[in-house]
Amino acid sequence: DKSDPLLHEERAMARVGVPEWFISHCQKSGGYAALGMYLTLRRHKKCCWLDIFEDDKSEDGMLHGVDNASEGVIVIIDKEYFKRPFCLLEARRAQRLRKRVVPVISVQDREKEQEILNNCPQDLRPLFQKQCKVIDPACLVTMQRQLPTLLDYQSPGVLVREGFVGNSDSGYLVISFSPGGGRCALGFLAASVANGERVWLQSFAEDKSAARFAEAVRHCRAVVPIVSDDYVRSQHCDDLRLAREHDKPLQPLIAGEDKPKIGSMKEACPPDLQLVFDISFLNVDVSDMPSLELCCPRILKAINEATSMSQLEKRAAQRKEMWEALSGEGAESSRTDRRLAWLRKRVEWIDNKAVEMDAEAE
Repeated sequence: DKSDPLLHEERAMARVGVPEWFISHCQKSGGYAALGMYLTLRRHKKCCWLDIFEDDKSEDGMLHGVDNASEGVIVIIDKEYFKRPFCLLEARRAQRLRKRVVPVISVQDREKEQEILNNCPQDLRPLFQKQCKVIDPACLVTMQRQLPTLLDYQSPGVLVREGFVGNSDSGYLVISFSPGGGRCALGFLAASVANGERVWLQSFAEDKSAARFAEAVRHCRAVVPIVSDDYVRSQHCDDLRLAREHDKPLQPLIAGEDKPKIGSMKEACPPDLQLVFDISFLNVDVSDMPSLELCCPRILKAINEATSMSQLEKRAAQRKEMWEALSGEGAESSRTDRRLAWLRKRVEWIDNKAVEMDAEAE
């Protein structure tokens, strides 16, 4: 069973009403920071309630999570937080029950902290009298080091290093994505770690240089590009070239809403990388995280069976060769002769494939 026992333990505890922390946030603007906090807490073996991982996302479900958070409520404030009725409902519930409230703010919003707090309703201002603690959701390593200070407890030791999340003895995956695929990348990261995988994400590494990324690709098991409209038009295509250079298997993922755009993405993709579109893209729906976790084993199986760019190029060359046998030099010969030539080539290719499979089996 590749599933993460920690995640199942957290879910079981949540169902009987004993999460340690409740993460209150605005999904639209604070989802990235909330997921970073969730992953950091999990690496510290802390159970928490985060709506995208819960089966019951109703108002009652959220209030139940606040009621039973044994250590307190983490409030991720941003420009949208105090405009959201559900966020205010959670904060007021925590205040009424005298829960410990830890207000945090993303490093990007640090300069706007006072402006954001000016929108806080009068009755909730006592919760935010202390200065908010600053987190950097783009780097899990930094967040993990900060967490004991943020939440005032003893650290069990470093559990996430150098951009790696999760534990696995079968190598690791590298996720490549552009800003347009960020939500999809984080959703797949959370689901794959929950299914026992180890993942490297440049955003979570202290060293974000091109050299460090190249090193991660060189030693990984497979590269998972999150293909989006801006991905194929940006320097992130170089990630695919690195995968080709090191002959790494590729399995592209695409968000459900971007799937109708595959044709236009292929046209915008550099010519030397268009073979990637010969691979079946897998659809990722991050709007329903429990469902994504359930279908993640199918995605991981496809990744384990993924094809490298060199193999794709070899197949393309074989198709071209067979086509030439059908319509090239033997164009003057009869249709039967051309058909026989094509069949001979096909049989030869099948024989070679069988020999390769036998060699791999040995």
